[in-house]
Amino acid sequence: MNNDANEVLVPMVIPEDDPGLDIKLKLMNEQKRFQKFRVRDNLEEKIMEEFISFTRYVVFDGDMSQLFIWKEEALAEARLRK
Repeated sequence: MNNDANEVLVPMVIPEDDPGLDIKLKLMNEQKRFQKFRVRDNLEEKIMEEFISFTRYVVFDGDMSQLFIWKEEALAEARLRK
């Protein structure tokens, strides 16, 4: 198999028994608990930022209301950049 890009497909899944599953799915505006990432050997690639961000989201087990706050802050910051 030719893998010149030096990447590997890594599926990330929010476990069904995650106490915050419903909230996490609602915040993502999606009904799927998984995403697949083509992980690269270079942390400077955008896909790596997305992979690390989603991994942090999957394993987050803190105060779920904090996720709402962070999402609103991110949306406000994105609006300012437009």
